[in-house]
Amino acid sequence: MIVVRPERPEDVEAIRAVERAAFGGDAEAALVDALRAEGDLLGGRSLVAEADGAIVGHLALSPCTLEPPVASRPAPMVEAIGPVAVEPGRQRQGIGTALMHAAIDGARRRGVAMLVLLGHPSYYPRFGFVTARALGALPPADWNDEAWMALPLGDWRPASPAVVRYPRAFGIG
Repeated sequence: MIVVRPERPEDVEAIRAVERAAFGGDAEAALVDALRAEGDLLGGRSLVAEADGAIVGHLALSPCTLEPPVASRPAPMVEAIGPVAVEPGRQRQGIGTALMHAAIDGARRRGVAMLVLLGHPSYYPRFGFVTARALGALPPADWNDEAWMALPLGDWRPASPAVVRYPRAFGIG
């Protein structure tokens, strides 16, 4: 059985191990550490998947800003999903799907207006993600429109297109 829950302090090393195994290096593990250090993963934005008492998956959500700011009050909350990691030997067993559903549900509870991500265009549409640019969410870098996706969760209606700015830890822009 897969259990998805918020990260706890004692999970940090296991999260690093999952990130390293899933991506074959330290970059994503270092990114997650930097997001954690900046306080960007607070409030249930770092999720782990447990199976048989071991952490086998991880998903991070990061708060983003819009540029120019959307002229509504209060400004809509936007969060970016990523990285999403599953132990290589446990992939294709529903762990990533469970993490995504938990992330989407948690974002709805937090009042997030839209989730964004840069990901595989054949995987994320199953969760309702569409091309972000079509929703007025512009990428913070020169990203492929097929891979730059968004999922509106609430009252997302920008008056004009806005660039989604990721947290500093991503080193984008």
